[in-house]
Amino acid sequence: MLGLHARMAARGGDFTAAVVARCVAEVPFYGELPRRTLDGEVTRSITAVHELLLRALRQDGVMGPGDLTRLIEWSGRRAEERVPLEAVIAAYLVGAEVWWQVLAETAEPEELTGAGAKLLACLHAAMPAVVLAHRNAQEDIRSEDKRVRRALLTALLAGRPYEELAEAAGVSVAGGHEVVALSFEPNPPPRLVQSSLEAHAGVPVLMDHVAGIALLPGGYDLSGLWDSLGEDIGHRVFAAAAPAAGPAAVPAAAQEAGRVLELVQRL
Repeated sequence: MLGLHARMAARGGDFTAAVVARCVAEVPFYGELPRRTLDGEVTRSITAVHELLLRALRQDGVMGPGDLTRLIEWSGRRAEERVPLEAVIAAYLVGAEVWWQVLAETAEPEELTGAGAKLLACLHAAMPAVVLAHRNAQEDIRSEDKRVRRALLTALLAGRPYEELAEAAGVSVAGGHEVVALSFEPNPPPRLVQSSLEAHAGVPVLMDHVAGIALLPGGYDLSGLWDSLGEDIGHRVFAAAAPAAGPAAVPAAAQEAGRVLELVQRL
């Protein structure tokens, strides 16, 4: 009889097909992918994971530096492609479940305990590496996104060309805006202010936290926003707003909002 490694290698097609089918059925992200992507990149990735599991089966479940490096590279690439971390983890767990099911169908009873231990050892090494690599890549992406968004707002406030920055940021700035000047006592964490404004606006908000300037959608109803913002962040809020009919009007609107804010703070 062939060894377990050879028998599991022969089941590679079954493993890959089952993982793809279950990911499509159980993980929303994969269920929304076009068939061409599933049959191409996704299938190739799952085949590569199958080969990794085969090596771990032959090596007592020990995942070598080369395989860990590949996992880290794959995870970083998935993050750059904006695949949610929860979808990545779900896909790996589906793969582990299918691997075990194929093992149960293929292995002799006396082989199962050892093969199961090797699978657990593989998961123990792989999952922390996958999560850490994905999160690190996401942090890099978020940092770059923030940099581009700050540069976009700076260009708008200065009346400079902004089109390329808007495209890079994936933000539409055409049309009108409510240009808001904000001040707090004391200063809250910038992320808290950003999250509160975006929760109320329902869209990403461009904000310069140093200058205290934010751009909200044109025509947005600002009534009650300042009180809600103050409740969210737990700080006193001073605010003023001025409308801008389009991007070219943003600099003048920001100056007007700033002047009104100074008057509000003196009251």
